Amino acid sequence: MVVRVLQLFVLLVSISLLGVIILSFNFVKLPDIKQEPDRNTGYPTWHGKVEGFDPDRQDAVNTLSVVLMFITGSIGLKIVNNPPTKPKLTTRFFTISDDSDADVTGVPAIGFNRLLVLYVWATFATILFAILVDVGKLFSVIGIFHNSVEVAILSLIGGGGRIKSSSFIAWWLFYILSSSAFVIFVDFPKDAGIFKFQGLCMDFALFIEFVRVYFATKEHAREAERDTLPPLNAEDDNNIDNNNDTSSYLPIFPATIGYPKHLLVLLLASGIHLVGNCLNAIAFSYFTPLLIFELSYSTAFPIYIYYVYLDTVAPSVLPQKRIYLPYTPTWKVILITISSITLSLLTIRLSFFVSNKSD
Repeated sequence: MVVRVLQLFVLLVSISLLGVIILSFNFVKLPDIKQEPDRNTGYPTWHGKVEGFDPDRQDAVNTLSVVLMFITGSIGLKIVNNPPTKPKLTTRFFTISDDSDADVTGVPAIGFNRLLVLYVWATFATILFAILVDVGKLFSVIGIFHNSVEVAILSLIGGGGRIKSSSFIAWWLFYILSSSAFVIFVDFPKDAGIFKFQGLCMDFALFIEFVRVYFATKEHAREAERDTLPPLNAEDDNNIDNNNDTSSYLPIFPATIGYPKHLLVLLLASGIHLVGNCLNAIAFSYFTPLLIFELSYSTAFPIYIYYVYLDTVAPSVLPQKRIYLPYTPTWKVILITISSITLSLLTIRLSFFVSNKSD
C-alpha cells in the first residue's frame, strides 16, 4: 500500500511539473522567424537567418558524418550478419523482476545490435539527404525514419530484449505516417516545432533507458554470474579459433571486456547526440550550436558501432555475457514518458527565452 502511494505521489509530482512548463508557454513571446530558402531547392526551410552561418563548414561536417557512418555502418553489418556462436561471446538479455532471475535462458542480444546498426544506416540516409535538402518538410519524410528506429529500440528494451507485440509493425507504421502527415499539412512553425519536439522526446527516453540498463546490469551481473552459471570448459573458452567468430574477418579484437563498463559506450553515444540536439534547439539561430549538433552525428553513431563491435567480439571476464534490463511496470513507463516530454518541452521553452533575449 505504501509503495503504491509513493508511486502515485511521484506520478502526480511529475504531471504537476509538466503542467507548470506547459502553462509557462502562455507567458512567453513566440520567436518571429522568417523562413530562409533552401540553397539547393529554394523550398522554405525550418530556420531563419543563422548568425555566422558558413555553408562550407556545414557541408564539411555533414560529409564527415556521412563518410564515417558509411564506413562504420559497413563494419557493423559485417559483424551482425556473422555473429559468433560460442557461449562466452554470446550476450543475453535478462529482465529483472522483483530482484529475481525468472528467465534462466535469457534473450540473445544480437537483435538489439542489429537495431543499432539499422539506427546508424537510417541516420546515414538522414544526413545524406540533409546535404541535398535543408531541414524542412521534404527533409522530414526521410528524417522520421531516424526517430522511428529509436521507437523500435525503446520497444525492444521494454520488451525484455525482443519486440513481443504482434501489432508493433502496425503501430510503428502509424507513427511514421501520422507524424509525416502532420508535418506535411501543418504550417510553419508548428511543423518544425512538433518534429523537433518528438525528436527530443526520443533522445531523452533513449538516454534514460540506457542509464537504467547500465545500473541494472551493474547491480546484478557479478552476483548472478558468480552464483548461477557453470564455469566454461576449455573448448568454450577458446574463442579465437572459430570460423564463425568475428575474429576471422576482424584483425583487431579486444581480449576481454568488464561488465558493465562497455555499456557506458551506449551512454556516451546517446549523451553526445542528446547534448548536441539540445544545444541546437536552445540556440537555433546561432551557427556554432548547429555545427556542434551536426558534429555529434559523426561522433555518436560510429560510437554505437564500437559498442556493437565490443559486445560481439570481446569475451567477458565473467562466465557469460549478460545484460540486465530493468523491470518496467506501467507506472514507470508513464513516468519515463512524462519525464521525456517534460525535458523536451523545457528545452523548447529555454529556446524561446534565448531567442527573445537576443531580439
